[in-house]
Amino acid sequence: RWEADFMKLTDKTLALLVEGDPAEVEVLHFVRSPPISQLGHSSLHRCRRLVSLSLARLGLRTIDGDALAACATLWWIDLSRNRLETLAGSGLDAFAALGLLDVSGNAVAIDAIASI
Repeated sequence: RWEADFMKLTDKTLALLVEGDPAEVEVLHFVRSPPISQLGHSSLHRCRRLVSLSLARLGLRTIDGDALAACATLWWIDLSRNRLETLAGSGLDAFAALGLLDVSGNAVAIDAIASI
């Protein structure tokens, strides 16, 4: 049982949620996960082969700037229906070829999305 209402996704909590070695994971979709309020800077640093990531409906409020930096092959990101108010400092602008970025259902201004 999870002790906190919201948790920060870290290397340690990722190991609890992922079966197998995070370094081999290509698709990571959090379904029926405990709420995650923050995507921390070392959250996904071992997921270097990650292509598809869904963090929808988790109550996510912030994304640290380098949280996704190791995920150079990331192509599909679903951040829909969270509590994000800004994408500034999220590091999403570092991805040259995102195929899909879904931020619907958040309080993110259209200008913030256009700048990515």
